[in-house]
This record gives sequence, structure tokens and C-alpha cells, in this order.
Amino acid sequence: MLDRVSVLGSDFLPSAWMTNLVDSAASADWAEYGYNLFMLSANALLLVHLALILGWLLLRPAREMVASSSSTVRYRSNGTFAKFFRSALFMLDESMREMVLKDVKTFSRSPGQWTQVLIFFGLLAFYIFNLRTFNYHIQGEYWKNIISYSNLTAIGLVLASFTGRFVFPLISLEGSRIWVLGLSPVPRSKIVMAKFWFSFIGSMSVSVLLVIASDLMLDLSFGTIVIHVSTMMLVCAGLSGLAVGLGSIFPNFEEDNPSRIISGFGGTINLVFSLAYVILTVFSVSLPYRLIPGALGNLLGLLAVGFAAVLAVFAAVIPMRIGIRTFEKTEF
Repeated sequence: MLDRVSVLGSDFLPSAWMTNLVDSAASADWAEYGYNLFMLSANALLLVHLALILGWLLLRPAREMVASSSSTVRYRSNGTFAKFFRSALFMLDESMREMVLKDVKTFSRSPGQWTQVLIFFGLLAFYIFNLRTFNYHIQGEYWKNIISYSNLTAIGLVLASFTGRFVFPLISLEGSRIWVLGLSPVPRSKIVMAKFWFSFIGSMSVSVLLVIASDLMLDLSFGTIVIHVSTMMLVCAGLSGLAVGLGSIFPNFEEDNPSRIISGFGGTINLVFSLAYVILTVFSVSLPYRLIPGALGNLLGLLAVGFAAVLAVFAAVIPMRIGIRTFEKTEF
């Protein structure tokens, strides 16, 4: 593995300059220290200068074009995407489908949100599709399963941070418009459940694909893939229930900044519970195989998935029930 990443030690990279800078400062080699310091400073100033040139060439003309443009973007309420989404959620009633579709459109029209998801899950996908570069797929079954469960944990932890960042504030972000939902003919329980389905479907559509790709890159058996996919689906359900339920229990309708909402008491509790839930679920599913490798370990793994299902029910149902009850009693 070290041989594969040896290119990162190249003398042409800023990381090497920073390493040499620290080493020379520790050994009092001031000539080497000054050389690496000037290398870092010169390249930093060059990049700043290039950024200013690009801004001068591109930013002002783009801003003037936007300001002088008279065209407006029109979104169709019943376009191809909306029709496809409604047909995909046939299991939900019409009112809940529309509320889920509204959250999906809001998310897709906010570049600050979907770009964060794209970057983090894109990095995970880049790592997963390069697993064979490190020859992990030719290791023994024990080590391949250790790597696969580590990947499962990483995906779950990233998912926990994103449900806390994007799902927990959903109820609170309705803000001054919350009275419209409160006076609508739709029961308040459906409003909360729509947030749950939005989170569950969105998180599952990304995380399950990453888990399948990870297991296929490691050449794991079909039974192991089924166990891992089932575990990730349970993790998505548990994290969605925690985020939506606790977001309904601890709403903040006076704040429109998601960062301030998640930094409050409810957001902190949600983050701690989500991280603990992911670690406990993956540990309980991986423990039987680590103790008893082979077919018997896979059989016990299925029993562990059953335990994880019970854990997911407690993690999702209890906060959701309390959150629905709290939201129904809220006065607007």
C-alpha cells in the first residue's frame, strides 16, 4: 500500500515542502527552512494572483449578464422528473407524494446542499472503485470482510453526519411558513412521515449502491452482500427516524440558518445518537463473522441482522412517535 501512494512524497508537491519545512525547523537547518518557506509562499501567491485574474476575466461579465438578463427560469410542476418520481412512490398516498416531491425539488435547487453530498459521497465512490488498486480483492476472506465492514461503517458515519445536517432541520426550516402546513387538510403525522420517506429514500439510493459496489470490488459472496445491503437499509431507516423524530421534538421555527439549528441541543443529541447507532449496528452484525468465520458465521450474521432490525425499529419508531405527538400539539 505504501508503494502505491509513494507518489504523494514527490518533491514537486506542497505536502513535501511542508514536511521538509517542519523537519528543517526541528533540526535548526535554517537554509532548508527558508527554501521550503519561500517555495510555499511563492506558489500560494501565484495561485491567489491567478484567482484574481480569473475573477477579473469571468466574474464581472457573468454578473453583468445575469443582471441585464430579462429571462426567468420556469419550473414545471408536472414535468418528466415529477411524473417519474410520483410513479416511483406509488406506495405512498397522493398528499405524501407531493410533500416528498416538494422536499426533493427544494434540495435539488440548493447547490449548497447537493454539492456537499456529491463531494463526500463522490470521494467514497472514488475510494471504493479503486479498492482493487490495493489488491484487497485477493486477500483472505477474513481480511476482505474486515475491509468491507470498515467501508460499511464509513458510509454509515458519513450518512449520519448528512442526516444530521440536512434532515434534522427540515421541520424547523419551514420557519414562518409552518402555519400553512398546520392549517392544511393534511394530518400533521403525514407531514412528519413525508420527511422520513424523503430521508430514507434519498439516503438509501446512494448508500446501498456504494455498499454493493464495495462488496463487488472485494469479490464477496452473494450471501455476504445481502447481509451488508440489509444492514445498510436498516441504518438508513434508523438514521432517518432519529433525525426526523428528534427534529420534530426539538424544532426551532425562529431560525432559518441550518448551521445554527443543528448546533443546538436537539442537533447535538441527534448527532450523538446517530453515531452511536451506526457503530452499534455495524458492530453487532460484524461480530458473529469475526468470532466464527465461514458458513456458520454467515448464518449467525443473519441472526445479527435480525437484532439490527429490532434496533432500527427502536431507533426509528420511538423518536418518530414522540415527534409526531409533539408536532400535533404544537400551536402556530
